[in-house]
Amino acid sequence: MEALPCTLHSPQETGFIKDGDLMISGLFPVHTAWIDTKYLFTERNPPLTCSSFSTVLYSYVQAMVYAIEEINANDSLLPNISLGYKIFDSCMHLFQSLRGTLWALTGQDHPILNYECHPNVPIAIIGDATSGTSVAMATLLGVYRYPQVSYSASMSSFSNHFLYPSFFRTIPNDAMQSLALAHLISYMGWTWVGLISLDDDYGIDGSHVLKQELYKLAVCIAYHESFGIESSSKRIQSVANIIDQSSARVVIIYSRDPFVSMLMEYFVERQDTKRIWLATTGWSNSQMLPTKLFSHTVMGTLGLSLHQAEMPWLKKFLLNIHPSTSLPYDIFIKTFWEMVHNCQWPEEYSVVTNGTVWCTGEEKLLRFKSSVYEFDEFDFRVYHHLRKVSFVNRMGEQMYFDQHGDPPAYFDIVNWQRSQDGTIQFLKVGWYDARAPLGKEIVINTTAIQWITGDTEVPPSVCSESCAPGYRKAAEKGQPICCFDCIRCSEGEISNQTDSSNCFPCTAETWPNEDRTECLPKPVDFLSFEEPLGITITCTTIFSSFSTLTILCVFIRYKDTAIVKANNRDLTYVLLGSLSLSFLCPLLFIGQPHRFTCLFRQVTFGVIFVLSVSCVLAKTVMVVIAFRATKPGSNMRRWLGPIVPGLIVSACTNLQLFICIFWMLYCPPFPERNSRIKIGVIVFQCNECSDTLLWCMVGCMAFLSCVCFLVAFLARKLPDTFNEAKWITFSMLIFLSVWIAFAPAYLSTQGKNMAAVEVFGIICSSAGILVCIFLPKCYIILLRPDLNTRGNILNNRSTYNT
Repeated sequence: MEALPCTLHSPQETGFIKDGDLMISGLFPVHTAWIDTKYLFTERNPPLTCSSFSTVLYSYVQAMVYAIEEINANDSLLPNISLGYKIFDSCMHLFQSLRGTLWALTGQDHPILNYECHPNVPIAIIGDATSGTSVAMATLLGVYRYPQVSYSASMSSFSNHFLYPSFFRTIPNDAMQSLALAHLISYMGWTWVGLISLDDDYGIDGSHVLKQELYKLAVCIAYHESFGIESSSKRIQSVANIIDQSSARVVIIYSRDPFVSMLMEYFVERQDTKRIWLATTGWSNSQMLPTKLFSHTVMGTLGLSLHQAEMPWLKKFLLNIHPSTSLPYDIFIKTFWEMVHNCQWPEEYSVVTNGTVWCTGEEKLLRFKSSVYEFDEFDFRVYHHLRKVSFVNRMGEQMYFDQHGDPPAYFDIVNWQRSQDGTIQFLKVGWYDARAPLGKEIVINTTAIQWITGDTEVPPSVCSESCAPGYRKAAEKGQPICCFDCIRCSEGEISNQTDSSNCFPCTAETWPNEDRTECLPKPVDFLSFEEPLGITITCTTIFSSFSTLTILCVFIRYKDTAIVKANNRDLTYVLLGSLSLSFLCPLLFIGQPHRFTCLFRQVTFGVIFVLSVSCVLAKTVMVVIAFRATKPGSNMRRWLGPIVPGLIVSACTNLQLFICIFWMLYCPPFPERNSRIKIGVIVFQCNECSDTLLWCMVGCMAFLSCVCFLVAFLARKLPDTFNEAKWITFSMLIFLSVWIAFAPAYLSTQGKNMAAVEVFGIICSSAGILVCIFLPKCYIILLRPDLNTRGNILNNRSTYNT
């Protein structure tokens, strides 16, 4: 025979019972407020008077009833065993929760500790709703090792089974909620957020864990303020001012439903429409805020909600509850019926007002929106060893308790969207599943979110705007790491990511682009044939060499004339040939350096130039000897002839050749790509290997030039119409001036400019010799042949003799 339900008989009934072979007790805050009672020490304290009936929490009661009836109807779960229940209204008050717990354990309305008079003690207690009341229950039940399963106590400390050895719960703890919130904030790209928390265990513990998780994800807290139910209006206004003055657009409120509305009233007055509120499970499904009064302020809120499974059979059960089937054991059904249908039971009221609607029992719940029943997943099967429980519920979800007594951490992400009638609707836009692989815990459809700002994309909430690639973050002094300045990367460095903390140097072969976002191959710098300077030098050298050869042809053509004979034809031919080659030497300095060009360009230039200068020196010496030989009694005539100039040219050239050969053998020049001497450019040049030997070669040439200049200078006044000494003096003066200017210019330049300076020196000094020595002679040969006679020359010499 089925056990009949009964009610708890006390001065004020707050619970009901249905017997069974095994009993489960449940505590639910069907009423969410109470009326303060004056306590006296001279008599027994009266029971608490509860108020503010909650249809939502009453649906929790019915969910437990439904679950137990489902278990009893399934013979495969508990064969030949029926479950009963003892349900108590905890009224969201600590005293009432402890009273209900002791009533479940002892069976007495005024319990005696460690005394049982009830024939069937519950095997487990379901409840309570809040962490504060559940703490007291868990402390008491832990002494007796009675299993306690809470459906909404989320405080992290409950996971400590040393303190609460018999506590279990069907929702994730606050630590997991804080982790989920932190990941949601990071997923949205928000790095600058405000934090408001309730000043109780729920808010204090939860916000502490949240701050730790945000720190790990490099998210900064702009401010952290707390408030509570006993906070003064001045304190709440101060918190509102801090929120309003902060640049953080995202505000996390770690609180519960009744307390958030106190804060939101201040933002309704200010018509604030720029804050994005993040809600914890404590108020993400609030019943007080989704009204027209608050809708303009709270629309766009994102919150974590306890996972709600689709349970159509439970909804059907809830919609079928009726006073006729629930009475007399369900002491809450009449109050529920009155609130849902906005009517009154006749026998409950002695005073009748105009317009009173009487409850008849004929009303149907099907005509009301199912949103009246907002319930969390609530499916129990309770065993003695709850820690080993693991099963798949009717929704196909794996259910278990971990070593801390916690279920799998799974949250729905809901968005508060304002409907056309001005009320707020909760839309599921994603979820968080801690069991998912790392980095894939959050799935969210951002395009389905309605933002209070009206944006179509995720609104930013940052202390400082992101640093573009090419810049790095520099922390502002005394500010969190999320507040920074953007500093352009230094020369030679890049950053290719947004909000890069450091810039990275390019390799030796690369250089940053103009935006300093990527390293590009450095341009190679060398004197090229294709560039204007290279083309100009090439044309100049070829023209100069051709002109020199033309003069050589003129001298060969007129080799039997007096002026050509008088100026040592052989030396003249050698000098013009060497000058022609010296004009071509700059071609070795143009173009991409190769091993061959690097090896021979300085050597070729040095040897040819010494050959030219030694020829000039020989000519100068021969002029002096020739005029000295004309004096009476002079023995200088024997030095006339090809022997002296040959010795001079051979000795000077061989000395330079020896220096160059030693240089080539000891430390030969080689091509190199130098990225150090010029910023952002690879200088492709010839490394001379030994600067000492280079300057020895140049020094030999300079020494010969000085000797030549000195000899020519001393012979400059010899009275001869065709005296070469004064023209050699001019040529050597130009030669020395060019190479004296060359030294500092060469040492102060780099890359292709260094080669250009040397080329300029070669061309100018060669041109000086060519113009000063040979242009006057060409003028006589080609334009004044009347002066190109032996008699004219002898006449001048006889004048010298007198």
